[in-house]
Amino acid sequence: MAAQLAQRTTYPPIAYTNVTFTNAQVFNPQAARDTSANPDLGYHYDALDYTFGGCTANSNITFGVGTAAGWFRKTSGTSQAGYGIHLADGAVAAFNGTASAPDYWVRLNTVQELDNTAGTGTAGLSGWTTSSNNAPILRGTFLRASTMASEQGNHFAYNDGFLNVQLTHSEVWNGGVGGTGTYSELLSLTNCLFDRCVMTVYGSSASLAMRNVLMRGGKLTINHTASSAWPADVTDSAFDGTKISLNSGSNTNLIHYDYNAFKTNSNRLSPYGVHDVIVTNFNWQVGPLGNWYQPSSGPLVNTGSVTADIAGLYHFTTQVNQAKEANSQVDIGYHYVALDNLGNAVDTDGDGVPDYLEDANGNGVADSGEPNWLLNGFNGLTSGNGLQIFTPLK
Repeated sequence: MAAQLAQRTTYPPIAYTNVTFTNAQVFNPQAARDTSANPDLGYHYDALDYTFGGCTANSNITFGVGTAAGWFRKTSGTSQAGYGIHLADGAVAAFNGTASAPDYWVRLNTVQELDNTAGTGTAGLSGWTTSSNNAPILRGTFLRASTMASEQGNHFAYNDGFLNVQLTHSEVWNGGVGGTGTYSELLSLTNCLFDRCVMTVYGSSASLAMRNVLMRGGKLTINHTASSAWPADVTDSAFDGTKISLNSGSNTNLIHYDYNAFKTNSNRLSPYGVHDVIVTNFNWQVGPLGNWYQPSSGPLVNTGSVTADIAGLYHFTTQVNQAKEANSQVDIGYHYVALDNLGNAVDTDGDGVPDYLEDANGNGVADSGEPNWLLNGFNGLTSGNGLQIFTPLK
């Protein structure tokens, strides 16, 4: 109980309703988590630091490590209405979470009971530009997005215009990503989980790139209109009971689906990949960071298209025993950060910064501009502890 209360709060979020942000904004955690030795009396909420309803960001907005934001609707409608934040043309919304402190973008009523929802609407975060070259960008790293299971609201959508969604190491629970309409979504998804979500990529100028994604249930629609010519590339991804609807149009040379996993007799991406894996049961395993680890001898292990370092997953794992992928052939599906025996992200050089953060591109190499995850910057030792004693003259 004490450990759980330390993640919760008795403080309210800062509420923004019908606000236009003209200048760049940075939002960091502000609702104090109850980490004191003597917890507050009474009920504790899952923390929300900010809420947004009917807001517009005319410049970039950034959410710092561990920030939790909720969205709600102040208007109702399918065109430029019913949104949490509207991103202006070319603006960037960046969620900068980490494995131990992810960011959250959630429908308000998933966390706190008051929700000023006004019926239907576009999405929690949307763009209105009619030019894909000037589409606003939603960039999420270790982002968690969720709605209630009974709701159909989109987290990020483009009904009113283009939106460029770039998610890495992120999880989306229920709700949807994308939509249908005149304009299109530009989706780039790397090592993500979509649980019971509806994902729709539609229109004449869209794009889709999925690598090491796990979709559980839900629905994936990839709809090329008759004259559309846009790329769709899905690789190293697993689909567990997902309903798949496809319209490839006349530009099949821009479509690449391979090294993906599906259940026997379930929907598949077509044209079929020659390296696809068909399973009777994925047999997911429960581990310290989630429920979608893989058995050590499972059918998705070492069956991906490239080695894990090329995929940026050197410091990640699909195994409950926390063995790093390193340079092995990448496993198909979603990966978690590898942990040590204390449940912390592996920190090989003992300098207090986990390997996956020091090696930002996840290729296992200390590239220019990156600290060496094998070399302790405090004492110059390899794989050492900052308090380790050594004799420099020997």
